[in-house]
Parts: sequence; C-alpha cells; structure tokens
Amino acid sequence: MRLPQTGLAREAWLVSTKSATARFFKSYRDIPENVWEEFLGHQWKNHQFAQIVESTLDADFNFFHVLLTDSAEEIVGLQTGFITRQDLALGFPGFFQRSLIAIRRFFPAFLRPRMMFIGSPAACGSLGKTAHTSLLAESVLAYARNQKVSLLTFKEFPEKDRTNLESLGSVGFTSIASYPAVAMELGFKDFEDYLSTKVGKSTRKSLRRKFRSLEEQAPIRMELATSIIPHLQRIQELYLQVFARAEEKFEKLTSAFFAAVSEQLIDRARFFLWWQGETLIAFSLCFVHDGVFYDDYIGMDDAFAQELHLYYVTFRDQLEWALAQGLRRYYSTPMSYEPKLHLGFQLVPLDLYVRHTSPAFNRIYGWLAKAFAPTVNDPVLKLFPNYSAVNPDSESC
Repeated sequence: MRLPQTGLAREAWLVSTKSATARFFKSYRDIPENVWEEFLGHQWKNHQFAQIVESTLDADFNFFHVLLTDSAEEIVGLQTGFITRQDLALGFPGFFQRSLIAIRRFFPAFLRPRMMFIGSPAACGSLGKTAHTSLLAESVLAYARNQKVSLLTFKEFPEKDRTNLESLGSVGFTSIASYPAVAMELGFKDFEDYLSTKVGKSTRKSLRRKFRSLEEQAPIRMELATSIIPHLQRIQELYLQVFARAEEKFEKLTSAFFAAVSEQLIDRARFFLWWQGETLIAFSLCFVHDGVFYDDYIGMDDAFAQELHLYYVTFRDQLEWALAQGLRRYYSTPMSYEPKLHLGFQLVPLDLYVRHTSPAFNRIYGWLAKAFAPTVNDPVLKLFPNYSAVNPDSESC
C-alpha cells in the first residue's frame, strides 16, 4: 500500500533515513481508515478496538501512532503507542512495597515516571506486517527524548515476534519477560470430558463439590447478551469491584468503552451475563476470532463471588459455549495464575523490550529491569510445566 496523497494529516514528528521514514501522528483520525484496516484489521483486537480504547480511556494516556514507509513511499508498518505514568514498583518484593508507603507520603511521584510504550494499554503488542524494526526503535527513541520521557517500553509482544525484534538490541533495548497470558487447546466433547482428561483428581473433586453446593442456591443462569446498554451501569460496577482487588493495575476501563465495544465490534465481541433471579451478579467480555475464544474482561459482585464460586461458574459456562461453537483454543489474560494452573492452562510468553533514553543510565536500567522482571517474584508461575518458555532466550534482544 502506497502512502495516501489525501486523508493523511500533517505528522507531529518525522524521522527519516535513506531507506525509510517514520511519521508520528497524535490521533488515529490522522491516518486513513483503509491504512488501519490493512495493518491491524487481521488482529483479534483490531483497528476498531484500538480506536475505541483511544476514544474512551481517560486523560492519563496520551496516544500517538507511528507510520513507517520505505524509500518508494510504500507503507511498511503501523504501530500504536502512548505515554503515561507507570508505577515501577509493581513487580518489587513485598518488603519493598511496604517501604514505599512511607516514602511516597513525602515524594508521591517516587518510582512513578512518565513512560512511553509501543503497544496498547488494553492489548498485547504485535508487529503484524511492520518491517524496519530498527528504524521504528530509533524513531521512537528520538520521539521519547523530544517528549522528555526517560523510559521506553515495547509492551507485551508475543513469542513469534522475538526474531524480528532482535534488532532492538542494537539500539540498546533489553528484553525481559512480562506476565504471560495462558491458553488451552480445545478438543473435549463437553465439560465432563474436560474434567476427566485435563485436570488432576483433586481439582476435579473440588470443582464437582463446588458445583454440587450450588444446587442448594437459587439457580444461576447465563445469558449471551445481544445488547448491554440496559445493563451498562451495573456492568461498570461489577468491573470496578474486580479492578479494585487486582494486584496489578494498568488501564481502567470506562462504561463508554464497554458500550462502544458492544455496538462497534459485534462481529467478534461477546458479552456473557450471569443472573441470580433478577440480579446481575457477574459479566464477562470475550472475543471470538479465527477459531479462538479470548476470555478478556470480567466483573463479579463481591457479595456473591465466594459463596457462589463465580470464577469457576463463569469459566465452566464459557468453556461449554466455546466447545459448542467448535472453537479450537481457549485464551485467557495474564494474572490469577493459581486457579489457571489447576484448570490445565499453559503459559503463553509475552515479552517487554525496555531502555532508558540516556545512554549513561541505560546499562544499569537494563540490569534492574532483569532483576525485577514481572515473572521473577511470582512463585506460582514456576509451577507451570512450560515456565521456562516465558523468558526470552538471551540476556539482551
């Protein structure tokens, strides 16, 4: 695809070499829709999802987009990015976290610098069709310095992109393991077949005991919603209850986000609602794309979650639905590793590529990033059979 002559806004920043050019834009509206479709339309969280995120997240995120062209002005890549303040202490040990409470009484911004990310606040990164990764890295480094941002991260790129991202090492980036996603291959006849073949004996007995205990409760019914607008306020309340309990917090979704997804991504978004009587007690936003079921966002009422074993109820019902649709894989987001380990999931590696914009500080920053990588201090991750796969093979990119 050639660089369009019309419909392209004036770029906010430009970096050129003899072979390629990187153009930076402030809004997704600055780039024609057909360019977005060409480079992000094939992903499960596609260009429409990226636009929804940019339009509905709060002002804590300043977005930008990088369009790469070669010497013939053929477009060879499109990447999204954003600038925000990030708490660098999230992956630190508990004793360090406790010390921070006292420090931040006097220095609230301590270890909360402005950071630039390549990727989306609400999705994993992906190179897709992007070429010239060295120019991409060099240009975003220059843009970070221009924006007076000291820390730069390529956010949560999948294992398949490791080879193409090796060139980031020549620009001073260090690769570290991010919190991995999890996945399970589907080939079960039904949920009972899954219990019999995929999980261990103790987990199987525990799940059956939990589900039997529900027979003494008022029935729980699942609904695949055709519209969530009548329930939007309640859905946001349930989401915020789960968000408040999360150990790791990044993006905070809004009711406008859920409404836009339900209205604009009807080809792939699925909203599951769980009711007890007339009370909406849980919801889940999932995606279906290319034979894969993506279990993404969940909300539960704290008053019901433990007693009704809502985590396991939602998983059971979604798995049964995915099997009925003939889907081949069940994918779930990072965190909550303890139950996912026992439910038979495998880790899906995701990588971060980090650097400090100052060459003088970059070496020590790379070492610190390795020492306090998100996966280092999580003992549950080490119990997964494929734990070794979450760490990049080399010490640098």
